[in-house]
Amino acid sequence: MDRTYAKIRNITLSYNVPKKWLMSTPLSDVSVSAFCNNAFIWTADDNYYVDPESSTTGTDLEGQFGELYVNPANRIYGFNLKITY
Repeated sequence: MDRTYAKIRNITLSYNVPKKWLMSTPLSDVSVSAFCNNAFIWTADDNYYVDPESSTTGTDLEGQFGELYVNPANRIYGFNLKITY
């Protein structure tokens, strides 16, 4: 099995609210961000099952057995809100 892969682990998009919008409030800073962990993994066409960074027997780049029991990591979505006053 070809173990060639490319992976994007984390993507984060952040926005800082302009300070001029906060002038009439007691807030000094507001930022909002959205994130995705384990966003994408591209593997070889014949690799349907294996996350090349995970293995049940040694490193997957060296191991020949056991790696079919490890699925890719779960994709996690979330957001953050940071308020400073």
